[in-house]
Amino acid sequence: MISFPDARTKKISFKRLSAFYGNISMMANAGIALDAIFLNFSRTEPDSIHRQQFQILANKLKHGQDFVATLQQINLLPEFDIPLLKASIAMGRIPQLTKKLSKQYEDLHRSFSEIKSQMFNPVFTLTLAVFIGDFAELIADKITTMQYLFRTLPSLFFVFAAVGFFYWVWQQSQYSRVYRKYFYSTFGVIPGLKNYILSLAIQRFSLAFELAIETGLDLYKSLDLAGESSGYEKVRIATKRLVPMIQEGVSLDSALKVETVFPKEFIIAIDLGINSGNLPESIMHYRVRLEIEIEKTRGLIVRIIPRIIQVAVAMYVISMIVGFWGRELPF
Repeated sequence: MISFPDARTKKISFKRLSAFYGNISMMANAGIALDAIFLNFSRTEPDSIHRQQFQILANKLKHGQDFVATLQQINLLPEFDIPLLKASIAMGRIPQLTKKLSKQYEDLHRSFSEIKSQMFNPVFTLTLAVFIGDFAELIADKITTMQYLFRTLPSLFFVFAAVGFFYWVWQQSQYSRVYRKYFYSTFGVIPGLKNYILSLAIQRFSLAFELAIETGLDLYKSLDLAGESSGYEKVRIATKRLVPMIQEGVSLDSALKVETVFPKEFIIAIDLGINSGNLPESIMHYRVRLEIEIEKTRGLIVRIIPRIIQVAVAMYVISMIVGFWGRELPF
C-alpha cells in the first residue's frame, strides 16, 4: 500500500535538488565541512519546511551524528541517492558525486517541465471532448442543462484526477522505492516504456558502479551499492545473485550474462574495462552513450504520448457526432 508523504518531511523539487547538489559540490570542494554547509542552507533556503530540515541536519552533524543515517531520518532526499552518498563520504568523493547528481536532476527537471507543457494540449482537447459528448443531445433538447452537467462534470473530474494521479506517482517514483515499484509494476508492462524503464535503471546502476569502483570499494560492495541505487527491483535482485557466482570463481562478465536483465552493451563495456585495466572509464563511456539514448527516448515519449491522446480524443468526438446524426437522420 502506498503511504502518503508527511508534510514535515517534504521532498525537494528536481530543480532545487540540482541547485542543492551543485552547491554542496562547490562548497565541499572548497573544504567547507558538511555541518557548516547545511547550516548555511538553513539560513538561505526559501522553503520554511526545508529550512527546518537543514537546521536539524546541521545540528545533528555538529554533534557527531552520522550524515547518511540523519538524511534517512528526515526523509529529505530521494532514497536512491543515499547509498551513493554513503559511499562517496567514505571515500572522500562528495564533490565529484554531488556534481554528477546536480547534472542528473537538472536533466530530470527539464524533462518533467517539457512533459507538463506537452500534455496541456491533449488534456485540454480531452476535456473539450468530454463536454462535446452529450452536447449534441443538449442542443436537441433531449436532456436538460442540469442533466448535461451531471453527466459531464463527473467525467471531467475523472479525467483530471487520472492525469494528475499518473503524473504525481511518476514524479514520486523518482524519490521513493515504494512509489517506483508501484509505477513500474503498473506501466512497466508497456513494451516501449519497459525498455525505457530498464535503461534508466541501468544508467543509475552504471553511475553507482563506476563511482564505487573508482573510489576503491571492493567488487562485492560495489555491486551491492549499484543494485541498491538502480531503483529497479529486478536489477537489485539480479545483482544479489551475482555475488555468489563471482565468489565461486565465475568472472564478472560471465556472471552478468547469466542475468538477462543486463544489456549486452553493458556486459561488453565491463569486459573491455576488465581487459584494459580501466573499468571505471569503460563504464563511464557506456553510461554516457546510454544517457544520450535515454534523452532521445524521453524526447520521443514526450512527443508521442500527446499525439496518441489527441488521436483517441478525435476518434471519440467523431464517434459522438456520427452516433448523434445517425440517430437523427431518417435513414
